[in-house]
Amino acid sequence: MKIFLSILFLILSYSIASAQTINASLVPQVVKKKMQEKYPEAKGVVWKQSDPGFVEANFNNEDLKCNAIFLASGGWVSTDCEITVEEFPAAAVTFLNDSKNADKVSKYYKSETKAKGTQYSADVKKSGKAMQYIFDDQGNLIMRGPKN
Repeated sequence: MKIFLSILFLILSYSIASAQTINASLVPQVVKKKMQEKYPEAKGVVWKQSDPGFVEANFNNEDLKCNAIFLASGGWVSTDCEITVEEFPAAAVTFLNDSKNADKVSKYYKSETKAKGTQYSADVKKSGKAMQYIFDDQGNLIMRGPKN
C-alpha cells in the first residue's frame, strides 16, 4: 500500500509540475460542471492539462490556494489546498518542530483524494535538502521523501 501511495504521489507531483495551461473552452463540460458542484466559491480558475486524460484546476477557494485534478471524463481525483500551520494537525506540527526532523517548514497543505481520504503534507528543508512529509489526519507520519 505504501508503494502504491508513493507512486500515486509521485505521479500527481509530476503532473502538477509539468502541466500546460489551456483555454477554458478546451476543458470538457463535464469537468467544468464537476468543478462548479464541488467548489462553487472557487475564484480565478486556471485550467491546465497535466497528463493525458487528466485536467487540473488551479484556483482560490475561501482565500486558500488550491489545485484540483479531474479525469477528463469528469471524475474528481484529488484536491490540494495550501493551509496555515494552525490548520495543520498538532501532532504533525510537534514532529516538524523537532530539529531532528526539519530545519524549516515553508508550506503546509491539506490534501483530499478519493482513494486516500484526507492527508496533510509539508514542504520542509532539512540539512539543505528540500523534503516533503505526509501525515494522516491525526498527525501520524505516513511518508517522507525528496521534494521534486
